[in-house]
Amino acid sequence: MATTQITAIDPVCGMAVDPSKSRSIEYEGNSVFFCSESCFKKFEEDPQRVLATRAEKDLANMGITKEASPCCHYIIDAPKASSQPKVEGLPITK
Repeated sequence: MATTQITAIDPVCGMAVDPSKSRSIEYEGNSVFFCSESCFKKFEEDPQRVLATRAEKDLANMGITKEASPCCHYIIDAPKASSQPKVEGLPITK
């Protein structure tokens, strides 16, 4: 029987990390995991900025960019977005 490796994403650099072997902190009721002490310290200094930056990078990777849309200020690059996995509950910051 195959086992599934559980991973988390370091919000500072975007690396996949093993939660059982990485530094972590509780933030707003959630465990946040880090690949290194350096990423941990950057998050600790300004968690809101780190999370906003990570959200922007994740959106850009899915073909969603922050621009002048009249309703939500985001424009979706349809060809790029259609090739990405669908994500529900993605936090969007403006």
